[in-house]
Amino acid sequence: MKIVNNIPTWYPNSVKLTLTSSSYILPCDSCEDSTPAIITASVLDSLDNPPPSGTIIEFSSIQKDTTGTSGEGEGYQWVSIGDIAPADTLDPFGITTVNFYMQNDRGIAYIIGSIEPLNVSDTIQIILESKDANHIEILPPALDEIVVQGGGGVEYSEVFVQITDDAGNIIYDKPYQVKFKLVGAPAGATLENGVNNISKIADSGESSVTIVSGTAPGAVNLRVELFNVDDDVESVNPIAFAVTTPLTIVTGAPEFGEINFSVIDMTPVVGAGIYEYPLSVYLEDVHSNPVADSTSVYFKIREKADIFDTDTDYNYGDRVTWLDPGSVSNPTVLDSIVYVCIDQEFNCLSGGMNPGEPTKWLPKSYPAEIIGHGETGMANPIDGEPKPGVAYSKILFGSNSIATEVIVFVQTYSASGTELLIDSRTNHSGDGIVFPCYECSISLIALPTQWDFSQPPFNPGEPETTGGPDDFQDVTVSATVIDYFQFPVFNALIVLDAPQADFISVCGGEDTDLDGTTGDCTLVADGTTTLPIVQDCWTCIENYAPDYAWVIENTDGNDIADSDGTLAISPDDIPNYARTSSTGIGEWTIRYSEGVNIPQGADPITYQTFNTTITVSLVTPSTNNPSETATLIISKSEED
Repeated sequence: MKIVNNIPTWYPNSVKLTLTSSSYILPCDSCEDSTPAIITASVLDSLDNPPPSGTIIEFSSIQKDTTGTSGEGEGYQWVSIGDIAPADTLDPFGITTVNFYMQNDRGIAYIIGSIEPLNVSDTIQIILESKDANHIEILPPALDEIVVQGGGGVEYSEVFVQITDDAGNIIYDKPYQVKFKLVGAPAGATLENGVNNISKIADSGESSVTIVSGTAPGAVNLRVELFNVDDDVESVNPIAFAVTTPLTIVTGAPEFGEINFSVIDMTPVVGAGIYEYPLSVYLEDVHSNPVADSTSVYFKIREKADIFDTDTDYNYGDRVTWLDPGSVSNPTVLDSIVYVCIDQEFNCLSGGMNPGEPTKWLPKSYPAEIIGHGETGMANPIDGEPKPGVAYSKILFGSNSIATEVIVFVQTYSASGTELLIDSRTNHSGDGIVFPCYECSISLIALPTQWDFSQPPFNPGEPETTGGPDDFQDVTVSATVIDYFQFPVFNALIVLDAPQADFISVCGGEDTDLDGTTGDCTLVADGTTTLPIVQDCWTCIENYAPDYAWVIENTDGNDIADSDGTLAISPDDIPNYARTSSTGIGEWTIRYSEGVNIPQGADPITYQTFNTTITVSLVTPSTNNPSETATLIISKSEED
């Protein structure tokens, strides 16, 4: 006989879910761990059979919200409270346990367990209470850096504290008294209402105080003390206290500044034939801190020129700065205007008319434009990253303005409301800023580049036979500077390096001795008559040659005569430097004597060939520092 057991092991229609808790009041003073409660779920049918293996039970912890903050409508809504695992799997006996944590919540927590497929649930309640406060904590403020009064930024910050029990739970439902006190602070800094200490009632486990800046920067040290609500804070010891430095007062109003330029970040404007030249100004307060963001500044550019002097003779084309007296009530350097002498026949001599006379002087146009507005903390135009206390601008100029010397001014206001002017000359040794040359090139021509002192027209017998003077050869060196847009660069400063050469002349020489002249346009016929209205070589050559020639300034009398009576000059100005003409050219005449060919051996004596490289380099600031070279081969083939 075969017996079949068809009696079921599980009766889902009679299942019952039961929840229990290790504690129904939290925190639990008698528990090993006071803050969590152990929730046990048991699921059995009417015959005490457990459900099938793998049955999942879901948990939730909620409370009634009667404040209305959780949503619209009458009555209340259910909101989360504490923390409990969302689900767990029953063991083979139909039991599982999870922890419920009260966290910082207070009130009645409804713990719900449910098994959806079986349509069963159970709910228990746990009371979440506050314990007595034992700690007070100063929270980091949202604004941990404020500015001094008048610094142009936020001058106050609110600092919050939290009151907690030993378990770190915030005491929401019991009032306490909190005393705030400034322990250390820079001059003039206070708490709200201009006091250095203040007491407040905290009825929700939290309080705050506002710190207000004063007239000096520095760190602020704050002490907070916790008392029972009815305590006399001046006579009893606090329950707890905390001390920290929550914020720093920095950044006063602008007091100093510096303007800087970036040659390597200069770029051409495609299709416009102009260049963008970036610059910045950083502003700092009297304590060297960067000023607050969004401090507005005004940029202005002006060509560098001397201030007009009634006792100075000015030549045609000379430039001065001048402002008509009375035209501005409180004039500054921002108001001065550059004028140029336009009287080509009589110049603008001392004791004559000031630049307000239009027959002698005219206002000169600006050599560039500059973006006038900037503000500290603005984005860097190159990488987009702002820098504290830094404002950016840019200058736009064309090829004709390369090598022009300018001054940039920045205007803003200091703490007292007085105008603060920053001059680019201050941090550039008193000099203006020279507009750089972008990707410029130099071409170089030297004539002749090769000769033999033993061949005509030279005299191979001198000085070896008769002891007469050495032969010599003059070399004309011409350099041309071209910019990125293929325009000649006017007034660019270039320098010639010519080893063992003597300098005979230079056209466009630089006034290195700073005496105001580099030479004279002199009548060739008598060698003495000059044109006082002509003050540069290129004007003399291009407009008055061949009757006139440019004679370099040479008053020191230390020249050396050559065999033909001409002088290998040692001029007042360093002859290696030259300024380019309107066509971009700088020109020198240099001289080599046969003495560069060193004798060697005996009977016969031969002479070494002198190979030398001359180099012309651009001195004017540039992005690529161009230079060009030429090789000269000087021989003396005779045997003596």
